[in-house]
Order: sequence, then C-alpha cells, then structure tokens
Amino acid sequence: MISCQDAYLTGRAELALYCQQLIAGQAENRHWLTHVFWENAWCDTDGRPQYLFYQPESWRRCNVQGFSACRQLAVETIDKYKRLQVTSNWVLPLHQYASAEQWFAELSAKNRKRLRWLRNALPKQKVEIVPLDNEEKFHRFESLFDAQFPRNQLGSDSSRSLWRIYQELIAMGKNFSWLMLDADGEAVAASLGFCQGQACNFTHLTRKPGLLDKYSPGLYLVYWMIEQLYALPQRPAYFFLGPGTYDYKPAFLAVPLPVYRYELNSWRNVFGLLRLYNRCRREENKTKAQREKT
Repeated sequence: MISCQDAYLTGRAELALYCQQLIAGQAENRHWLTHVFWENAWCDTDGRPQYLFYQPESWRRCNVQGFSACRQLAVETIDKYKRLQVTSNWVLPLHQYASAEQWFAELSAKNRKRLRWLRNALPKQKVEIVPLDNEEKFHRFESLFDAQFPRNQLGSDSSRSLWRIYQELIAMGKNFSWLMLDADGEAVAASLGFCQGQACNFTHLTRKPGLLDKYSPGLYLVYWMIEQLYALPQRPAYFFLGPGTYDYKPAFLAVPLPVYRYELNSWRNVFGLLRLYNRCRREENKTKAQREKT
C-alpha cells in the first residue's frame, strides 16, 4: 500500500508546475496555487524543506507540510531553521476500510445517528448534488464562498487564476467538485477538489446560511463525497481534507498531519524568530487555559 507521503507527493509537483505555467503573468498566481496545492514545501525525514512548484531564491520563512505524527508544542531546531507546528492538515486513510459501510460502522454512534437522519431528511427537502464542472457553477461557488468568508474573497479579477486551474483539472478528468442545490435550484453548499493518483485533495468547502441550516448541508456534502470516493472504480487510498481544525474532520475519522512554520535561524531574521517563540508561548497559554477549564 502506498504511504501517505507518497500519495500526497506523487504527481503533485508536476501538476502544480503545469498549473503555474497556465497562470503565468496573472496577478498573485502563486497565491492561487496554494489554494489548490496547499503548502509549496514539504519536509523530508531529516526535517529539511523540499519544494513543490517553485524554488524561492531567498526566504526567511515558509510553511512546510510534515507527515509524521503531530508532536508536542515546542520550537525545534532543524539544520539552519527553527520550526513550530502551526496547524494540521487532516487526512482520511480510505484504504483502512474495505467499503463505505465499514467506514461508516467505525464512526461514533452519535455521528452515525445524525448522518442517517440527514440521509433521510435531505431528499425530502428535494436537495440535489451535481458536479461543479463549468464556469457558471464555479461562479456560484464563488458567491457562496465570498458571502461566508468576506475577508478571503475569491470573486475578483485575480481569482480568475483559480478558475483557470480548475478549468484545466476538469479537462484533465481530475476534478472532484460538487454543488448542492435546494428545491428552487439555489446553491446552498459547494466544494472544490481534485484527484491525483492515489490521493483525493479537498481544497474548499462553503455553504449558504439559511433555512437548511438544521440539515448541516456542508457536513452532509463531505459525507456524500466520501461515499462517492468509495464508489469509484479506482478508489484513492487517501482523502486529504486540508489544513485547519474543524469538527467534521475528526468526526469522519480523519487524522492530523503537522504543518510547520519554518524560520531561518539567523540574526538577520531575529524578528521572525521572536514571532515564532511568541506564537509558541501564546499557544501554550491557550492550551493550559483549556485544560484548566476541563
């Protein structure tokens, strides 16, 4: 069985480099690449950064994807760098379960009960899930995302790069993106993602607040996607759910992988190093306060 690291990396750099060429000359092209491929760097077994889709000529900091188990919160020294885990990238090992039924049986009783209810309740609301596979549907996704996350709006001239990337993924047969419509044909939830070799990569999830809130459309959409992955003739071994901790990820049996902030360990980067240690201290205090509450 392919390892999690190999599934993540295989073909990823090649595809990212190709997409970088597609959007060359467009504003913030590298920014939009990270919306699809997450971090540009990953670390080898010695912890040294390796780059995916461009090699920076000079830098003092970067985020780096790791593949070992998440470690205790602490600043570490790696070669010429200092690093600190700053978030987690969650992955569901699909290969560990022979079928969607076996995966479902491993969920908590509470989650199984809720998903069974959603599975019965949403069709009665005449909800439909359709492929997000053209520009019109992509704009509907953008509208949902911009309304939910106004500080991170995608609907701008520069985000044409994001559509250009997904347009190519659709043409290459790698697209795994979906739009949930209500009885009136209005978009209520949407996701973007793509398959690459033994990995399915989930890049965006958004929903529209409204009358269907009690049915958790975003939660149900992710559940539905997992079932679709198990139904594929060539099922991916891993489903990468992306960075950030949200309740649905551990609820669906995803496990966290560390994402580190690397800072050059040099007097020339003294302010970056101070920020790293201050962040570590804040996280330690936050963790301590949470433990005291419980």
